[in-house]
Amino acid sequence: MNPKQQKIYTDVNNYFNNILRLKNSDEFQKYLEFLKRVPFQAPFNNTLVFVQNPSLNYYATEAQWKEFGRTIKPNARPEVILMIFGPVEFVFGLEDTEGREITSDSILNWWKESDGKFDENVFHNTVSSCAKIGLSVKIPEPSKYFNQASSIQTKGLAGIETSEIYLNPSYKGNPTYESYGVLLHEIAHELLGHCGERKYKDKKGNTKLLIHNRSNLTKDIAEIEAELTAWIVFGKFGIEKQSEVYLANYVMGKMSAEMFDMVLITKVSGMIFSMSKKDWKPRIPTQREKLRDNLRKNIKILKNHLAKVRANNYE
Repeated sequence: MNPKQQKIYTDVNNYFNNILRLKNSDEFQKYLEFLKRVPFQAPFNNTLVFVQNPSLNYYATEAQWKEFGRTIKPNARPEVILMIFGPVEFVFGLEDTEGREITSDSILNWWKESDGKFDENVFHNTVSSCAKIGLSVKIPEPSKYFNQASSIQTKGLAGIETSEIYLNPSYKGNPTYESYGVLLHEIAHELLGHCGERKYKDKKGNTKLLIHNRSNLTKDIAEIEAELTAWIVFGKFGIEKQSEVYLANYVMGKMSAEMFDMVLITKVSGMIFSMSKKDWKPRIPTQREKLRDNLRKNIKILKNHLAKVRANNYE
């Protein structure tokens, strides 16, 4: 991670640290509501934009606003998001654009990832993706499950040494919203490092670090991180898991001086959402691929800049 990225991550976590320190549940609720309004962007970028401008309702790139027949106002102040393996990109809020009138509903419907209906393939694809990073998802017989679970009420377990996730035997059969939510919660525990360091082997047999050990967190912090992660992923599908008011109050009520890692939560949320795709691969790009992608993005930025210069010269 380069120094600029590190500063961004630190600033984001400091922002939420202040919210928690002041027990500002209203501000945290406002953040959760913002995440629901912009499911078309990566969770981390949503968080980054909110930290820059909490009063923003929606945001998009200049090209995306053109899809709505709107252009960027002169002297509009952009917000910054991070591109994957590339430079930053500028985005603008609805109030920074002008043109064809649009409603809030049309924005949400245009960019929604799904229609809010649960697709069983999402569950099965996620289970298959878990296997690619060395995690095994099982729904065992009751006798085996309850030897490990402390209570019949326990809906799922994430193994600390076994790299296994167990779901309650009652979830046998067709996947449901509830079983998928439990699966998300347990995967989050694994990918957030609550069960210890996680590694996986790539196609060449090389060992890759997935997450460092964070098993020293208190149970309350670990549960909040996992629940927030599951909530964000559900929101990406347009599914209502819990109200923002309930979740914000729950987080504020459980928090102590210890801080959860909001940056990691949003990154893991994005990863788990991607794991629902059929052909997902846990792949770390090579240096050559990073340089190639950087070059392409910089060329695109340069072309856009030159086009604006030419347009201004003709006016």
